[in-house]
Amino acid sequence: MSGTIPSIPPPPGTNPGNAGSPNRVDMMPTTNDTINTTTTTNVAQSVVDENLPQLLDSRGGSHVTSVPEFDKEDFTSWKVRFLVFLDGLEPYLLKNLEDGPFVPLSNLSTSTNPLRKPQNQWTNAEACLANQDKRLKSIIISFLPNDVMKVVIKCKTAKAMWNDLVLAHEGPSDISDTKIAAMRL
Repeated sequence: MSGTIPSIPPPPGTNPGNAGSPNRVDMMPTTNDTINTTTTTNVAQSVVDENLPQLLDSRGGSHVTSVPEFDKEDFTSWKVRFLVFLDGLEPYLLKNLEDGPFVPLSNLSTSTNPLRKPQNQWTNAEACLANQDKRLKSIIISFLPNDVMKVVIKCKTAKAMWNDLVLAHEGPSDISDTKIAAMRL
């Protein structure tokens, strides 16, 4: 047995010649590098149905970032800002305010006798569209102060909520048209 202890070899990939930086890792050789070129398909893209109105966000949903603050004193200006906000968020929401919620109809429906499709037969796209009314109701409720929210919370659809808000803060449409005409004069 000799009195000297052999030195411990440096770990692989380190530079033993540079005493100032003993832990520096050298670059790995790139001769046989491969790049992963596989592609993935978004699952939401497979639920597109040409017969249904298409939602803007096909990635699986969006979130509300900045709803304009509700203004009782200047409801008309707030209403315009809110409609622009909804249009930017998802244009289908405006259609929902105008026409009411999407209701999937059976293939046996006619224009004189519309038949609702049972919910267990809805496609993914139909379910997503039918859910937009709930989403819009949630957005509307999220910006209302408590006193106003208590008035519209019992409405069944977002369209009914919206109509009640407009009626409460602007009055009937014929009165608002008279107010606009008077302001122009």
